[in-house]
Amino acid sequence: MFKPRMIIKKGAALKQESVLESQTMQAENQRQLSSEEISLRLRKPRSEAYMQAISRLDAGGTNMNSHLYEEIKDILQEEMGDRHLFDILLGIVAVCHLGGDYEVHTLDLNQNIIYHYRTGEAMPDSLEKARNLALFGGYTCVEVYQDCCRGIYEDGTVSVIR
Repeated sequence: MFKPRMIIKKGAALKQESVLESQTMQAENQRQLSSEEISLRLRKPRSEAYMQAISRLDAGGTNMNSHLYEEIKDILQEEMGDRHLFDILLGIVAVCHLGGDYEVHTLDLNQNIIYHYRTGEAMPDSLEKARNLALFGGYTCVEVYQDCCRGIYEDGTVSVIR
């Protein structure tokens, strides 16, 4: 009779250990990244898939294409890897190649839209700071965050602009 109790205790101990491991993994996944960790991760060069997605922002023309938006958003989320990194990205600004008086386009993650802006047309305050960087900075696009912008060159390298 004594041995079955030991097996039960071992099983319970193993179950408790498994629960603790699971809770530890969940806590690590949910913990907030430090500002240093965020900075290091966001300095990594962007992938070819990311750069191709950005180049497709003009593909929908001036009409909002929700399928294209979702496709690009999915690629961006995959690129960022950590949900927290994607959540702190306010939007992306790039030169618009539609012609006419269209100047820049944005992928606005607050409003969930792709929008093409004409010369002089007001942009949301959160994205306006990236307009001139996109137009004259030599970047393929500019990622906008609360505390800085990150200029992304054609080869995917990243420049931090404060």
